[in-house]
Amino acid sequence: MSVPWPSKKTFAHLHADCFQLWKALEEEAMTEPRPERCCCGGLYTERGGASILVCPEGQRALCEECISEGGRICPTHKVLLRS
Repeated sequence: MSVPWPSKKTFAHLHADCFQLWKALEEEAMTEPRPERCCCGGLYTERGGASILVCPEGQRALCEECISEGGRICPTHKVLLRS
């Protein structure tokens, strides 16, 4: 029994679908919050705890050490914080 070889159009569509899926998974992994860590990557428990100010870029609360060094600006992303 012989099976016809898929056309180039089929391969192109398969590639495009895989690429879109890969990009969506990559974006989801990059934006998944890690609530135990600050934008700087430090653990809240090691850096004075979590503050009430949130970085809109990193989508997480900053640690108390980052607040004391950066004021109302995220030292990692250089954006204004929100309450």
